[in-house]
Amino acid sequence: MRRKSYSQGSQPEAEVLAVFGDARLVKHINGKIELRGGTVNDQREARAWAEEFIPELAATLPHP
Repeated sequence: MRRKSYSQGSQPEAEVLAVFGDARLVKHINGKIELRGGTVNDQREARAWAEEFIPELAATLPHP
């Protein structure tokens, strides 16, 4: 699984936790995790993964 940080300075603003096609599961420095982009199928794959590995997160992800 790839990890990538998005930053404008020396402190990363967000980190990609996982990639599902074009969808990215991103964790912000404030601890908030969100699913960005991707097709409906990519988002379904991300949600299925979260349900298995991070069930408390899966409840917060939008249903595609």
